[in-house]
Amino acid sequence: MSSFIFCLVFAFLLSWRLTLAAIPFTIMFIVPGLGFGKMMMDVAMKMIESYVVAGGIAEHAISSFRTVYSYVLQKPYGVGNKARFCKSLDDGEHGISSLGWISSG
Repeated sequence: MSSFIFCLVFAFLLSWRLTLAAIPFTIMFIVPGLGFGKMMMDVAMKMIESYVVAGGIAEHAISSFRTVYSYVLQKPYGVGNKARFCKSLDDGEHGISSLGWISSG
């Protein structure tokens, strides 16, 4: 905006008659430019809003996928871990009782 005013003042100093004749043409260029800029800003805001909605949907889908994936993996590994834990407890009890028999005998 400042460059426009500077150019207008400079042109007025060089040739005031030509500047007065050119002012209506500059207004004819500025008004549609402002209107088009406003329309572009509105479209950009709508795009940002749609990206927010799409991002929320994608985040929900990824979260659901992770939940299902962890639940699916929990079943086989959960049973395996439980069996290994029980076997370790059994081995530990057997080791302690064996140690007791060996030390007493």
